[in-house]
Amino acid sequence: MKTLYLAPSDLEKVLDPLAEDPDGTMLMAGGTALLWVVEIFGKPVSPQRVISLHNLGGLLGQVKRKSAIELGALVSLATLAGELPEETVMPSVLTQAARSCGFPGIRRTATLGGNLANNMLSQLMPALAVLGANVHMHSSSEQRTVDLAKSIGEGVYYPICSNSQMITSVSIPLESVEARQSYLDFTCPGKFPVVVVSALWQGILRVALLADQKLSLWITETDGSTMEKQAVELSDAACVSFGLTDVSPLAEIDVYRRRALVARSLKLTSVEKSVIGGV
Repeated sequence: MKTLYLAPSDLEKVLDPLAEDPDGTMLMAGGTALLWVVEIFGKPVSPQRVISLHNLGGLLGQVKRKSAIELGALVSLATLAGELPEETVMPSVLTQAARSCGFPGIRRTATLGGNLANNMLSQLMPALAVLGANVHMHSSSEQRTVDLAKSIGEGVYYPICSNSQMITSVSIPLESVEARQSYLDFTCPGKFPVVVVSALWQGILRVALLADQKLSLWITETDGSTMEKQAVELSDAACVSFGLTDVSPLAEIDVYRRRALVARSLKLTSVEKSVIGGV
C-alpha cells in the first residue's frame, strides 16, 4: 500500500484531511516519535496519509511573550532546553525537563507538540502541570483548550488529543516563570521511569508525580517563609494524596523510593527559594 505524503503551508489543509480520515492519517513534526515506533518497537507503520508540518514552522514554531508565554507546537525541545538562541526565558523546570529528553541531536528535531501528543511518558507533561499550563488544539470543526491541571485531576490527560485534533500551542502563565522549582527524574528497575516535579509560586505549592504510566498532581497553599519546616509534613501529605503509603499495592521498595523523591523535591524547592532570596 502506498502512503500519500502531504506538506501543506496552511493549517486548514492539515485539519481538513485529518478530519476526513483521522485513523488513517499521521501528522509528522520532527519525526522522532515515528522513528521511535519503527526503530525501537519495530512496529510497521503504513498510514494512508502522512502530513508533514514542516511548512507550518513560521506559524507554529514561535515563542511569544504576552499575557502568558505562548509556545508553538513546533517549537523544538532544544529551544525549551535553552540550547538554541532564544530571547524568551523559559521556566527552569521546563528547561530541565526538556534536557532529559533524548540527546542534543534528537532535541533539535523533536517538538513540543509531538512530545505531548505521542509520548505517554512525556517528561514535559509533569513539568507543564506544575506550571499551570494550558494546551491548545484545533480540529476542522472546533478549537479546544485543555487545562492540564484539571485534566490530570479528572484522569483524562492521555491521550491529550484525539486522532482528529492537532496541538497548536501551549501557554504558561508569566508569573510561573519565576517560580521556585525543582525537577527530579528517577528511573526504577523495570520499564517505566518515575518523575517528580515541584514548583512554588504565588503561595501555591504544586507537586507532580509520574509513575507506573500514571500522572498525578497535588496542589496546596503554603507559607513560603516556613517552607523548610513544613517539608516533611507536606511530603507526607503529598504521598498520601498519591497513594504512596505503607499499605500501597505497589512494592514496598518502590513506595519508599518515591516517598523519598517527593520529600527531596520539596526540600530542593525550599533550598532553591532560600538561595534565590525569596520572601
